[in-house]
Amino acid sequence: MNQQSGELAHGGRIGPYRALSRLGEGGMGVVYRGTDPAGRDVAVKVLRPEIAADPTARRRLAREVDMMRRVLSPHVADVVDGDAAADPPYVVTRFVPGPSLDRTVAQEGPLTGAALRRVALGLAKALTAVHEAGVVHRDLKPGNVLMVGGAQGEPVVIDFGIAHAVDATRLTRTGTLTGTPGYLAPEVIDEEPATSASDVHAWAATVAFAATGVPPFGQGSLEVVLFNILNGRARLDGVPEPLLPLLGAALRRDPAARPTAAELVDALTVLDLGPEISHPRPEPRDTVTAFAPMTFPGPPGGGPALLVRGEEAPGGLPAHLQGGAPPPAVGQGTARPTRVVPRRRLAVGAAWSRLLAVLAVVLVVAVAIMMPVVGIVVAAAGAFGLRLWDSAALRASSGAAGEAGGRASPVAGDVVRAALRTALTLPYAAAFTVAVTLALASLVAVGVPTATLGACAWGVGAGAAALWTGPGVRAPRRQLERLFGVIAPEPRRIAVVGAALGVVAFVAVIGAVSLTPSFAPMYGLQNSVVSALDRFQSALP
Repeated sequence: MNQQSGELAHGGRIGPYRALSRLGEGGMGVVYRGTDPAGRDVAVKVLRPEIAADPTARRRLAREVDMMRRVLSPHVADVVDGDAAADPPYVVTRFVPGPSLDRTVAQEGPLTGAALRRVALGLAKALTAVHEAGVVHRDLKPGNVLMVGGAQGEPVVIDFGIAHAVDATRLTRTGTLTGTPGYLAPEVIDEEPATSASDVHAWAATVAFAATGVPPFGQGSLEVVLFNILNGRARLDGVPEPLLPLLGAALRRDPAARPTAAELVDALTVLDLGPEISHPRPEPRDTVTAFAPMTFPGPPGGGPALLVRGEEAPGGLPAHLQGGAPPPAVGQGTARPTRVVPRRRLAVGAAWSRLLAVLAVVLVVAVAIMMPVVGIVVAAAGAFGLRLWDSAALRASSGAAGEAGGRASPVAGDVVRAALRTALTLPYAAAFTVAVTLALASLVAVGVPTATLGACAWGVGAGAAALWTGPGVRAPRRQLERLFGVIAPEPRRIAVVGAALGVVAFVAVIGAVSLTPSFAPMYGLQNSVVSALDRFQSALP
């Protein structure tokens, strides 16, 4: 290795790793694609000589590498090795094939629909894993997100924690910014320590870029970009409406008022951004104007304004960004924001909510099989109630309620929508009921004896299932997952609720397969249905 240039010497070795090609170069060093001694693909970042010469940076790097190796997530490029004592020091991560998010957007245009949701959710999951390991990324931006599979693929975050180890995203006393200014949180610009809340701010800026194709705080001079960040002037026009409340909450000026990454995961899991549409590639902008805000009904507590037009940037930057003055000391007019400690939440809570929702559906179906009349009434009423609250939640997530979590009480319009949509699904469920009933009754034609009463009961069970989770029916299942996400948000509650619901569902299934169905209180209907099915079976060849 040439220590002055950072280039590989003959032989292409970086410690025990063999370099294959140069992937790129950034503010902290040069990145190579390589292989480990076992022949597996890796990415090796070699730190710049001026950074390697700083003993403090080396010590920080050693600590950070130890912490970063604890982070395990499919949305994070795992740190597999690192040597802060090597000459020069290096960090080794899993090799991630795919273009960066900024290149993807430049080539294919802004992301929409499911592709945008995948990026927003994947980045939130990555930050959740990083924060739960006690690490802060500090430099999340489109260039540090790789898209495995391109625009339709999954995001993977790289370079987490390394920026802090080499002090690369801090402002020096002369006001020089070595990181990417458009994605810094305001408290970092104020020379406060970066926290998990700073990563959430960067998440929102990165997702806004993915949705619009332009940095949300503008482009051009450093002073204008920093002014927009410090004054909460984010340009979010072009962002899908259901996503605006989340971005507004994550871009709040006060770090303590922002949601955690785990809360973002919960909200995004049930968020529907609609179908994907084709956008033209964004035109490059070279402007030095500040954005003027317009009123935006975002979350309470200081969400940023939407920005729609340009005007000259007024003053208002901190003194240490104007003329090279030293930064103000804490206690001399600079309030230190509360340091946010991320709450330990279950990263797979959404998966557990889905499982609990499945158990609830199994319970309803089993009741419908044991007591078809009562069960189908309960299923229809439950579907109406779930649709009612789902309609309210979707209305809230679109911005009408101003809540990032999509909480709102149902109104008359929600009642009408839920009633109409439930009524429209009743014929759909009836078709399932008839089809399954006739299919089971027809088994006698191939020598499988089938009780007509049982065939009818299982048909009703199929109809109940269609009301809640049939193909194309999403609202009841989606609201069930929201409900269990609130009832059981953490491991202890998940265990209690899961155990209780699992036992009840198991008992109900045993009853469904072993007890004789009862059409109470409509026994006359039972006799008519059984008689009709008996005639149907007799007519079969």
